[in-house]
Amino acid sequence: MIVQLHGGGFLNRYPEQDRHIARYFAAKLGVVVILPDYATAPKARYPVAEEQAFDAVRWVQDFGFRHGWDGRQLLLSGISAGSKLAINVCQQLHVDGGIRPLAVSLIVPVTDMSRTDRTSSISRPAINPFVQRLVSWAYFPDADRRREPLAAPRYDPMVPAAMPPTIIQTGEYDTLRPEGKELADTLTSNGVEVTYNEYPKADHGFYSSAPIDRVESLLAAITTFFADRLR
Repeated sequence: MIVQLHGGGFLNRYPEQDRHIARYFAAKLGVVVILPDYATAPKARYPVAEEQAFDAVRWVQDFGFRHGWDGRQLLLSGISAGSKLAINVCQQLHVDGGIRPLAVSLIVPVTDMSRTDRTSSISRPAINPFVQRLVSWAYFPDADRRREPLAAPRYDPMVPAAMPPTIIQTGEYDTLRPEGKELADTLTSNGVEVTYNEYPKADHGFYSSAPIDRVESLLAAITTFFADRLR
């Protein structure tokens, strides 16, 4: 089982954007892939999506057998905001005493929703200051809560204990790249098995844009990482 959590800055409610990823995983690994929906701003506010992602994963673990799925053989994958939700699921499973996923894939992850000052070496990065402020204003309107563990896993000391083997993939030009690298370093220094890949000259959306060879390289790396855990 793979639960694939889509991105979109907690504003875009469109899990279908990850269909190419789900189809790749299903074809290469022979697994069932779930693309859950979750509520987004402006109608929803933190921590609605975080709790809904957790509920979806617990449902897969507890009741997937009704559909012939083995929820105990669970892998998590997320992109951008979805990567944060994947981390959040692991945090909540850890607190709840639930079963950890076998592994987690994080593509261009964000770990600190208290920040709106990220920069890049290119002049017009995808996650520019306006986008950062918009996300904070729309989904995290209460500034006093932006450093809570589920809002900013970066500040949660229990994250390493909550995370299974993790593959993190970032892009050189992505304003979120330092957060992905920092997370990889933090997990590694605490004994978590981590694979970290940084793609040169890549901005935030490189996982679904040309060149196709780069997208396939990213997905192949995740597939290999997941296959090793399934064995």
